[in-house]
Amino acid sequence: MPSSRSRHLAPLALLLSACAAAPSPAGSGPAKPPASAASPAPTASAPKDTCAPEARKPKASPALEVRASGVEALAKGKPQVALQAFTKAMDHSPSDVVAFALHAAATADVAEERLRSGRSFGRLKPLAIEPVAPPHKNLSKAAASPPVTLKPAGEEVHNGDWFGWVLGQGLATPLEFGVGGEVPPMFGSTFGEQPVFATYMKPSVSVVRYGPGLLVTGIEGKGLRALQVEPLIAAAFEASTKNAPVDSIWAEVRFVDVVGSTLLATIAHEGDGLKTKSEGFLVGFDLEKDKIAWVTDAGVGNAHATYATGAHVVTAFSEGTTSKVNVIDVATGAVVASESVPDRVFYVIGDGPKVWAWTNTKVYRFTLSSAPAVPEARLGALVWESGEVASGLDDIQRCWLDNAVIALDHRDGPAVLAAVDHLPSDSSARKALEAAGDFLVARAQGASGLDLTERTPIPAEAPAGAVVGKDAGTKVAAPKRLVAIKDPALEPLKPPFLEAPAPLYSTMRLDLFPMRYANTSLEGAFAHGGKTFLNYGRRFVATLEGDELKSLVDLKPLLASSGPAPAATMYFFTLVDGVAYGVVLPPGSPTGFIVARDPQTGKVLWKTATTIFPRPFMVFGGHLLAAQNQGKTGELVMLRLADGQVASTTKTKEPINDLGWDGRGAIYVMLQGKREHFTLK
Repeated sequence: MPSSRSRHLAPLALLLSACAAAPSPAGSGPAKPPASAASPAPTASAPKDTCAPEARKPKASPALEVRASGVEALAKGKPQVALQAFTKAMDHSPSDVVAFALHAAATADVAEERLRSGRSFGRLKPLAIEPVAPPHKNLSKAAASPPVTLKPAGEEVHNGDWFGWVLGQGLATPLEFGVGGEVPPMFGSTFGEQPVFATYMKPSVSVVRYGPGLLVTGIEGKGLRALQVEPLIAAAFEASTKNAPVDSIWAEVRFVDVVGSTLLATIAHEGDGLKTKSEGFLVGFDLEKDKIAWVTDAGVGNAHATYATGAHVVTAFSEGTTSKVNVIDVATGAVVASESVPDRVFYVIGDGPKVWAWTNTKVYRFTLSSAPAVPEARLGALVWESGEVASGLDDIQRCWLDNAVIALDHRDGPAVLAAVDHLPSDSSARKALEAAGDFLVARAQGASGLDLTERTPIPAEAPAGAVVGKDAGTKVAAPKRLVAIKDPALEPLKPPFLEAPAPLYSTMRLDLFPMRYANTSLEGAFAHGGKTFLNYGRRFVATLEGDELKSLVDLKPLLASSGPAPAATMYFFTLVDGVAYGVVLPPGSPTGFIVARDPQTGKVLWKTATTIFPRPFMVFGGHLLAAQNQGKTGELVMLRLADGQVASTTKTKEPINDLGWDGRGAIYVMLQGKREHFTLK
């Protein structure tokens, strides 16, 4: 990259994030131009206590309606609602500069709201749940719910993408690990020294788990409460885990849900591979009475997600390679129906009477005979202190905000700056819009800078079937032969050693490249032939040449469907010698295809059939190595990078479960029950 880049304007994304978070330091950034530097806004000379609406109209955009709802929410002091709207707006129109700028403002306001809410979060004192352990006990003496049946309804294979599959069913994700989920602002990022481990959220109630067993549940606008479950975990598993290493069994609260006043917690641990076997059960805790309502038998549930109706909760217990899907009465904790599954169940999810059990390779479908709606959550005594950032804008300020939005839509920097001068000086909206206005003014005055929203993405080509590259006659050195070897850990390789896979990634310069585009993050920067290629979320590819954005390609056509969810997943993405390669997985398929594209135009250069096993491939000279399965056998396949033609294949006796490079000079494949190693000769 040219060294002069360091003197150029910071990317718009960096300016927005910095200015939305804190006031600009004195003397930083380009100075605001005098009114004569460009056409002033029609309202620039209006008195402070009046506002003449901007004469121009917003630019036509598929995001206009939802974006307007975000501006409305931001003006009313509802940053969480605004953030969701701007996120949706960028889904509709990735280069909408207004949505991008105000997304930064809403993000800052949500962070501020979280900080203010921390006052009530900091006053939480966890209630220790009394120890209880299987076998089944109905401590509340509650009457049983009406009977229910669970019937198998079929099965289907999947491609391993749990979250993509959930989205494809039109369902909400039942859990997120770490802070990846949209945690409501009232929850802290840590509780004491324990960070967020997992989040379990519904529109009406949220539960956040800190560490192995500290639970905080709450309802926005009403309050929070905390429960400490670790004493229960320790007491319940004291005997079964007495001599097991803690790190291997990881006893924990595995999943949480709330039905009415009953908090449903799955308590489970893994085995240690020796004497300690996997274990798991469910506990029902009455949040209004602050006492255990029931505990199930042992060996009832250890799935990482359960599904609750208003009367029953469906879970699964897995041991070895088999599982039992169990239906538990929310009122009594009794198991009232069960079905076996010939695989380990990781997640149970549902919608009305429909229930799905997700295993390593398949999804098993079931039907409940009844599925009453979940009643409104009743959490007992809550702690609450409002975390609202500020009151909304008044009518005159709202007029100036609308003027700034329209001016930014037209990329009129001076008009943006003139309008935001009338907004509250401490508002995130003013800071973000001011940063955008300063950037636009500097650009108009000749400063170089990166602004990906200046381009509308080019849709990538999406051929229906396999395609062989047109340069199939290109001469490429024959690939070396794959030869089976012993495990390098037992018998180290001798010279000559296998050549390492070619480097796929170039150094990323965070001071040069925008870290986000639309709703995606920068995942890689690749340099080749005087150009730099930026990969955003395995969805967009931006091509830079010197200081100029040459092209912006949207890969969604390779993934999109006519429905609301993506039809495929970009499992792996890289660029090699200026060509973009991806491993794409169609829905419901354990295998996918490799596609090579021109990153500047989105044109497909070649594409394989949908037989490729979903793992990152390795590059050796002019070839790539991937894996595919053919019925009861597997196959390592070398493809020419130039055109996708098969150069050689190596059979395995069993289907391949994994493929990789072990760092000691060998390629490894995982078969059904063993690991095999290969080298190139």
